[in-house]
Order: sequence, then C-alpha cells, then structure tokens
Amino acid sequence: MLTCDLTALDYPPFFAYFEWVMSLFARIVDPKITDLNNLNYDAWSVIAFQRTTVIVTELVMAAALLSLESLGTPLPKQFLTLANAVILVFAVSLGPFTIMGQLPQLLSRLFPFTRGLNHAYWAPNAWALVTMLDRVLLKLAQVFKPEIINEAGVQSTSRGLVGDTVFAVIPNVKPIHTFIITVAFQL
Repeated sequence: MLTCDLTALDYPPFFAYFEWVMSLFARIVDPKITDLNNLNYDAWSVIAFQRTTVIVTELVMAAALLSLESLGTPLPKQFLTLANAVILVFAVSLGPFTIMGQLPQLLSRLFPFTRGLNHAYWAPNAWALVTMLDRVLLKLAQVFKPEIINEAGVQSTSRGLVGDTVFAVIPNVKPIHTFIITVAFQL
C-alpha cells in the first residue's frame, strides 16, 4: 500500500470512480500503468492510452449532450430531468463519504484553505504575487523594523511544499477572506 501522499487529493469524489473504470481498461492495454509502485512509468502505451481516453470521453459527452438537445422536450421537463440527474450524481458520489462521516474531510480537501495559498511549487495565481510582496517586505523589515516580523512566516511560504501558508510581514489570509474574494468576483 502506498503510504506517502505525492499529490494533494483535491479532485471531486466522482472522479475517483471514473479513474477506477479507466484503470480497468488500462490494465488490458499495459498492466504496468496501474502499478502504484511504478508512478513514474512513462511508456508510449501510457501516453497513447491517456490521450485516447480523453478523446473518447469527450466524444461520449458530446454525443450525450447532442442526444439531450434532440429530444425536443419542453424546457421545464428537461430542466427537471437534468436537475434529478445532477442530484443523483451528487448522492452517488457524496453518499459514501456522508455515511462514513468523512464529508468534512472531503470538503477540506476540495476547498483546501488550510493547506495554504501556495502549494506545489508556487500557485500560478495572485497569491503568488502576494507572497512575493511579503518576501520583499520581509527583507526591508529585517533592515528597518525587525520587531514586526512574524518568525513563523519566515520559514513558511514559497517552499513548494503542501502546508499552511503564514506570512512574515503582511497579515495572514484566512479562509473567510478567500471566500469573500471568490464571491465578490462571481458577482
């Protein structure tokens, strides 16, 4: 059993079922693809299988959408059908986590605020710029005003590791802050 977490688990739960189905076919193509002790396996069969499954999956989804459009049913009935399908997908994918009492852990992985704003070798977003600003201010504070430095923040950010982000000079960003910013940009 693999005991180390090489990547952050932040995919939707239904994606795990999809990957499991894909792994059944992958074993047929090349059994080494699904060997967990062989994570860096990059044979041509892997690349061909991944590209093919992406293309086939997209074609299946496009065909399903086209077939829904061709039904010609009235909009309210079609809306209810789609709403019920979405509810069913949520129930099937989230049901096991709810039954086992793992929903809070799942939500913390899907919305990883405590994991830190920067992870996996610099997040390619605005938080990377905020972190850079904190590093610049840290250098200035070390010379002009060392008493404002949060020592925990000196070692925290920009390491490229999964973990909490603590700033050295600027105020720390809390989950509520990122939630408010996200909602504001949605408006």
